[in-house]
Amino acid sequence: LVPGSQGDIKYIDVAPDGTTVYACTSEAVFRSLNAGATWTSIYSTGDGFTSVKALNTPNKAIITRGGYDADDKVYYFNNGTITNITHNLPNVPINISEVSYNTFDEEVYVGTDIGVFKLPALYSSTWSLFGTNIINIPVVDLVIYPNHSVIRAATYGRGLLTSEITCAD
Repeated sequence: LVPGSQGDIKYIDVAPDGTTVYACTSEAVFRSLNAGATWTSIYSTGDGFTSVKALNTPNKAIITRGGYDADDKVYYFNNGTITNITHNLPNVPINISEVSYNTFDEEVYVGTDIGVFKLPALYSSTWSLFGTNIINIPVVDLVIYPNHSVIRAATYGRGLLTSEITCAD
């Protein structure tokens, strides 16, 4: 991506505008404002980055980290400002994030090594374990299908789990 950058690309996501692209290696998070022609590092403090999810507004993203560094798991990137939104998440690796736009606020979901957690809004400070009949299993990917009000979680060892999400009227 960027000359001198280390590691393989772990995750890449394109914003709805089609020209803003986010990517991460385990050592840094990058953004391109011209469909990948040039890249700029937007966050490189520490290591263990696992995903970066573009939000509907191109200058915003959710960044996740694996590992066991307490209070160092999920970040909100907003126009160059990085805000730690880890709050009360357990000290387990965060593998992936997804965002629901079905409500009036952006709901953030993260797949962890012990299931899925939900932050009801970016300004909220309380994550909660998501779903009923929760199984303690690593979640490696999340996909939201807004037209069907469904979130699907790909797990390590238990297949694909599906749950309904609440939509705004």
